[in-house]
Amino acid sequence: MYFCAFKIKTMRFIKHGVAVSLSRPRKNGDSSVVLRVTCGGKRDDLHSGICLNPKQWNEKKGRVRHGVNVNGAPYNVLNDAIDEQVSFIHDYFNGCAMRDEEASLSDLKARFNMKFKTSASKSSDEFFYLFDKFISVTSETKRWGEPMIEAFTRLRERLYRFKPDLKFSDLS
Repeated sequence: MYFCAFKIKTMRFIKHGVAVSLSRPRKNGDSSVVLRVTCGGKRDDLHSGICLNPKQWNEKKGRVRHGVNVNGAPYNVLNDAIDEQVSFIHDYFNGCAMRDEEASLSDLKARFNMKFKTSASKSSDEFFYLFDKFISVTSETKRWGEPMIEAFTRLRERLYRFKPDLKFSDLS
């Protein structure tokens, strides 16, 4: 008879909250959909990029009213976009808990803006942003020495000199 003992890593839950609402109306009467994220006694607002008239908003559900079209986009597409953004926020906190990392609202905001607000002209920034993030995170988790960090930093600089607008789609 064999007995195996596994050490199961307990995942610590990161308490957070997400509330979807409208901002104050602008001069033209439209409001933007805002995702208010709270974590660790701090809060930050993430802007979804959706603007609409407050009459088109269901305050109780926190979603666009049934049957509404906003700039040619039907209500279900807009609500799916909001759900995707809320899901991204929850996935960020769950991922931090799984990796036993400290979650920060500034990091969340940077990742959120990179995923949902990056235009085609800024898509090259994503590669170098994530490369820098890779260097900083991996150097801490793998306890890289200074020579290893310098090697990856030189690689990043060479890639940038070779092609400053490098995108993930350019790689094979």
